[in-house]
Amino acid sequence: MDRGSGFRFVVQLTDRPKYPWKVSLPRSLELQEVARDLLSKRQFQQARYTATDALRAYRKNVEAWTIRAEARLAIGDAWGAWWDCAQVLELDPDHDSPRLWSLYARAVTRSERWEKAIPLCTKALSYGDDDPGLYFYRGWAHLESGQQRKAISDLGRHLELMPESPNRARALGLLKRAQAELAGNGQQKQEQKAEKR
Repeated sequence: MDRGSGFRFVVQLTDRPKYPWKVSLPRSLELQEVARDLLSKRQFQQARYTATDALRAYRKNVEAWTIRAEARLAIGDAWGAWWDCAQVLELDPDHDSPRLWSLYARAVTRSERWEKAIPLCTKALSYGDDDPGLYFYRGWAHLESGQQRKAISDLGRHLELMPESPNRARALGLLKRAQAELAGNGQQKQEQKAEKR
């Protein structure tokens, strides 16, 4: 074969199953419960591995995807958590769980996809659960998107709902930054008006 011809040899194994392990819903549900227990014990890495095993047993186990997303987010894998949440919505487009939307919003915000994070946080908050963490994440996304007034409102709401927040120092820092940027924008506008005169 002439290597310069641009021909590529591609092998397709059609008789090989996509998932070589045995599909078993009962085994998946059993592993899902073990993963949920590990998650409650804050053993996030083990919960992630066990949820992955549950998905190997049965890929369409929506709760196992959600548990794995939560575990991934807890260990700092925001992109992985985002992907897991997207898998849940791909498998069940009508999935309407406040927990899933909260995880999805947090994962997207931590992945620094600001424009996508704002509507996700808003959707998660629309369930009526005044989750202080979601106000923090939406405020952070507003700030990074240049919406200082909305950032100040959300970060203030976060601190009001959860004065002893683990993110308190970070929220105060973001709040000060939003106020400084807002003041700077006001000063800049006044200078532009003065130059026009």
